[in-house]
Amino acid sequence: MKLNFYQLQYAVSEAEYEAIQDNTMSVKDLSVKKVTAILTKETDIGDQAIPHIGESVSDSYWPSDFSEQKVTNVCYSYSDNTCTITLEPFVMVADSMLHTELERIATLHGWKYQKL
Repeated sequence: MKLNFYQLQYAVSEAEYEAIQDNTMSVKDLSVKKVTAILTKETDIGDQAIPHIGESVSDSYWPSDFSEQKVTNVCYSYSDNTCTITLEPFVMVADSMLHTELERIATLHGWKYQKL
C-alpha cells in the first residue's frame, strides 16, 4: 500500500508563533492567507502499519525540535490501494531561515513542495 502524506505550511509573525506555542492561539485562528505551501510525500509501506488519527509520524525533513508530526486525518482508497495521511499544519516564523530554506530542505528529503 502507498501512503500519501499531506501537510500545510504556515508562515506567521513572531507574536503569532509564540501564541501558538503557548496555546493561547490555535492554527484554526490563522487566516488562510498565512498558508505558504502544501507539502506531499508518497511512500510505499508494503504491509507495515498505517498511522492512525492522534498518532505521530517522523521524517528526516522536519527540524529536530519538531521531528514528530501528529496525524489529523486518514483516508483509504481501496480502488487504487493508497492511504492519504493528513498531518497537523507546520507553523514557522515568516522570513526566518527555516522559512526561506523550506523548499530546498523539503525537496532534499523527498517531499514535493507546492508554493502558494
